[in-house]
Amino acid sequence: MDWFEEVKQNIEQISEKKIKPKEVRFYNLGSFITIAQRIGEFSGSCKECENSKADILEISQTIDTYLNTSNQTRKAFEQKRDSYANHLKKTHNLVKQNIYAPTYAFAGLLIGSILGYGIAKTMLLFNDYNNDLVRVSILIGWAIGLIAGRILGVQKDNKIKKEKRFF
Repeated sequence: MDWFEEVKQNIEQISEKKIKPKEVRFYNLGSFITIAQRIGEFSGSCKECENSKADILEISQTIDTYLNTSNQTRKAFEQKRDSYANHLKKTHNLVKQNIYAPTYAFAGLLIGSILGYGIAKTMLLFNDYNNDLVRVSILIGWAIGLIAGRILGVQKDNKIKKEKRFF
């Protein structure tokens, strides 16, 4: 059995028997498995990834101890997981899966609302004041920005999936 399969099997077996389902979701053990998989893939060309494998294997064998004992051990697990994730981000240029669609949608919503407000105010310079025009313009800008941002974010997420630059 290869290293990653052993890690995955350890986490799955322990999480089924000794960890509450809510904690499995809360501590996002699925992402820890994905991080371990990516560390395994890069371990042939990255010394830090290679050195992390032994620690990840040890964590996978005692994951219930990390999550079911004290807050300090939970924090230790979270810090280790975050340090592996940060290494993957900085050194290997990986990002979290599906991160851009919601981010771009929110940015588009804000930009669209501001542009809608600006357009309404500009139109009001030449016409009589109309509160409904401002509201409608903001809502239209909001909707267009949200849709445009979401489309751009999904496109970027799909590009990252194609390039397999996610964890």
